[in-house]
Amino acid sequence: RELQKLTTTMDPHGHKWQARDSIALELHQVIDRFTEARPKVEWYMREAESIRKSLRAHAVPFDMDLVKGAQHAPLGLAKYGMRMLFTAHSRILQAPAADAAAALPTVKELIGDVLKFAFQCHQFAGGFDSEANDLFADLHAVLSPPQEQEEEHD
Repeated sequence: RELQKLTTTMDPHGHKWQARDSIALELHQVIDRFTEARPKVEWYMREAESIRKSLRAHAVPFDMDLVKGAQHAPLGLAKYGMRMLFTAHSRILQAPAADAAAALPTVKELIGDVLKFAFQCHQFAGGFDSEANDLFADLHAVLSPPQEQEEEHD
């Protein structure tokens, strides 16, 4: 049950998720959920085999997929955060120039934060799926524009 609960707490699309008032607060909630669940999930990952053996001795089944599900749940958080910042950046590009100029530094800072967080999730889960790879690459490109564009501004 605890593994299912941990997985549920890391589901931003679940019925228990309470969205925050701003992108920054929502991103912090995403990061906090992973930070809170991580030690427990790591413990289950380390102890899964001994738990399985102990329960098997009492003829109680243990579903190793629950451990894998909890290990991969942070990818959902990472994709949620990356989608949120990708959408925010896309909307800024469509905003009037003055509004875009005012908001862009904050959004770029949050993109940096979400990329660091996504990399932690990547390491924890053992990799990204193709959607997460694409989102990560798209957001990384926002922070690392092609060289030609940088040279034009010098």
